[in-house]
Amino acid sequence: MKLRMIFLILSFCLFPTVVFGQSSDYQTIYFLDINENEIWANGAIFQTDVACKRENGAVMVPLGAFFSAANFATVCDTKAQQFQADIDGTLFSVDGTSQRIGFGDSQYFTFLPPQWVEGECYVAFQDLSGIMDYDAANGILSFSVGSDFMERIKNHCNRLQQSTRYVFDAKKGVVFRENKLLPFEETIYLHQGSLMLPLRDMMQALDEDCILAWEDETKVVQIQFQDQQITLDTVSQRLFLDGREIYLKQPTEIHHQHVFLSFRDWANLLDIHEESIFWDAERKAALVRIHS
Repeated sequence: MKLRMIFLILSFCLFPTVVFGQSSDYQTIYFLDINENEIWANGAIFQTDVACKRENGAVMVPLGAFFSAANFATVCDTKAQQFQADIDGTLFSVDGTSQRIGFGDSQYFTFLPPQWVEGECYVAFQDLSGIMDYDAANGILSFSVGSDFMERIKNHCNRLQQSTRYVFDAKKGVVFRENKLLPFEETIYLHQGSLMLPLRDMMQALDEDCILAWEDETKVVQIQFQDQQITLDTVSQRLFLDGREIYLKQPTEIHHQHVFLSFRDWANLLDIHEESIFWDAERKAALVRIHS
């Protein structure tokens, strides 16, 4: 509590420099303590019926409390798994059946399945990261509402609409793209705590025109991926992207004449940021968003 009060004092001391930005319109910054049933702004505290939840390490945000605190009208039907918030005439919606979030004409798959509890809809912070900020050290979510709020939601939804969600299910050994099973020749698996992916299957799933060539004498894989040249030497365990070496965190493996690369090295190769990756320990599954 003491740490939280210090955070609040500093936030309000900085308030005049934060809220005015380039716009002359006044903006209100709301703070949500993930462990408390309250949202506060401008020195006022708004009690809520629910607090944030944690799901296998992910922060699940109560959308009803989130939008209601900012004075937007909301409707949540937990039985039908439907949520809507009216943002100045445009609906921000969550469909639990299809696991999609929509705003206007934009739609995208949720990072984790939404949760529906006692008239409230919870979605993962990753699905709101363009709308709100998260101070993990203090457990504080924050969002500002002003004249640019609708534009920020629109830009956020447009950006995620152009992304593709993959789910790597280690228990079943399969990979899903936007809820559709990918027809891999080989299964994925866990080895010494690392998720191993069949390189050919994975690269061609991202780009069907991807060309992979195996040099049997040198045990080297040459990959032409989009406009990039990738070289993997399975003997020396060296990986190169357009001549630049990328450090391998986990040795590659060869099974059934297929080369397997660890999930972490595959993500590093494609320059996928950590914020776009989530490991579900309970489901033994990795979730990742790849942006176009």
